[in-house]
Amino acid sequence: SADVTITQKDITITADDITKPEGATDPALTYSITTGSLVNSDAFSGNLSRVAGEAVGTYAIEQGSVTAGNNYNLSFVSGIFTITSTAGIEDTLLSKSIKMYPNPVKDIFNIEVNNQITVKEVLIYSVLGKVIYREKNTTKFSIGTLPEGVYLVKVITNKGIGFKRIVKK
Repeated sequence: SADVTITQKDITITADDITKPEGATDPALTYSITTGSLVNSDAFSGNLSRVAGEAVGTYAIEQGSVTAGNNYNLSFVSGIFTITSTAGIEDTLLSKSIKMYPNPVKDIFNIEVNNQITVKEVLIYSVLGKVIYREKNTTKFSIGTLPEGVYLVKVITNKGIGFKRIVKK
């Protein structure tokens, strides 16, 4: 008779980066499979967790109780949970000095700022607060692959952070 060895199947999940405004209820913590796959009717169970805190800042998203069961060797890549400040006077003034066009946009939009402001990074969030686009050190953005809808655009500059809304048609 031959010995049979059954090994666990490797699978990796990655927590989605999530953002919420200060004082809001936490959105659902989500993840996606980044390596491997589940077999047949196997399913994940449990929930992700995050480092506790409600102050403006970033917190690690952790594996929590998520498991795929004993048949899997589950690897986990943590995400970032960001709490942003609600718009204050400085945010409002900075946001007024940031222009985005065209808006609505079909494919490519531009950000225009005055001479004293440098765009460092732009993040686009879905209505669920998930980062779906990130680009550094540019003022021209191609979002043709995003579905139609309204998105929140976070513009990080050398003078602070501004927020704008953009409509993708």
